[in-house]
Amino acid sequence: MRPFENLDVEEDKIRGIKEKLISYCKQNNLHPLDLTQGNPVGSISKDYAQNMKALLDAEVSGNSLSNAYCSSVGHPDFLRAVADLEKRVNGLPFTDKHILAVPGAAVGVSTLLYGLSEEKPEGEVLLLAPYFPPYAKYIEHNGLKPRIVDFDVDEEAILNSIKENISQDTRAMIINSPNNPSGHIYSKDFLEGLGKILRQNDHVLLISDEPYRNIILPGEEMVPVLKNINYENSAVVYSFSKEGRIAGSRIGYIALHPDFPDYRKVISALANSLPNRGIVQAPTREQFALAKSNLPLDVDWSEMLNHMKGYFTIFSDLGFEVLPAKGGLFLSVKHPDYDGSEFHKRLLEKGVGTVPGVAFGIRDYIRLAICAKDALGMNSLLIEDRFKNIIKKS
Repeated sequence: MRPFENLDVEEDKIRGIKEKLISYCKQNNLHPLDLTQGNPVGSISKDYAQNMKALLDAEVSGNSLSNAYCSSVGHPDFLRAVADLEKRVNGLPFTDKHILAVPGAAVGVSTLLYGLSEEKPEGEVLLLAPYFPPYAKYIEHNGLKPRIVDFDVDEEAILNSIKENISQDTRAMIINSPNNPSGHIYSKDFLEGLGKILRQNDHVLLISDEPYRNIILPGEEMVPVLKNINYENSAVVYSFSKEGRIAGSRIGYIALHPDFPDYRKVISALANSLPNRGIVQAPTREQFALAKSNLPLDVDWSEMLNHMKGYFTIFSDLGFEVLPAKGGLFLSVKHPDYDGSEFHKRLLEKGVGTVPGVAFGIRDYIRLAICAKDALGMNSLLIEDRFKNIIKKS
């Protein structure tokens, strides 16, 4: 047998749709409207950009180490800067010793799961639907099993479902607030209730994935997870890739709760695991630039957030059900007659690319990326027209 002769890797559920959309629209002479990927567009942080430019200039003259290796844990200035950020966000005494620099939130989540699997390669990880689809793959690739807590708009019902699903086999739970794809921000009451459950099951690692926490709709407020959950066996995973509109620059960190048992040993072990998995380190230049920047980054999201509010009204008025997003980059929309897969298919035939909700554990919905270039500007009129054309069964 030749190398890779039987290699069969499942297609990315989101990126693959874009290719189908472009192909279909080309064949049918349609203008494609791609609302599939959370790829933010617009101006990046001036502060960050100026710091990055200064670093590049210094590298050209040979007077900088920002293009060199740094420790697998991260550069000390970056670790101190983000520890201070977490201290301000959560009101907890984070230090640089609680932080591990990683190339984006995805690596952060998978690194924590890898650590669990190295300790004991068995058990379950709870996912609260809707959830980011790659979570399930990260879990499975590390020898663990995803266990889905069904979607509900009632947070009390979610807590009851967590109680029913958590067990001695549960190794971790992943929550995502603001949520991708719903835009929901978990409330203070929910987090306090979840903390009570976890303190009774303190063998469980709580992973809070928060890449959208600085993208909040007007009138809404981010509820800090670690501050309100009051559970020491917890970790924040954060990425500047979305906050800073630098999705192609993968840079983030893991922050263990200040009271996490043996946190120094854990951070060291997780850092050592990175090169073992082919991840040398988080990129040095981005660490240098962010350490010199005012955090959180000064990025204006008002245009995108105004479009999100506008689309919520448009779709609701047309007769679709829309989950009330409070933050993030996405809207989840439900057709009154079709399930999410059929809804997605009908929109694809109109030249609109969306992601079926079944990928996120909410089969009745589709996800729209409101940050996408095709969701902004005059395209909103075209999007409204195409949605209007499929509101009734034909």
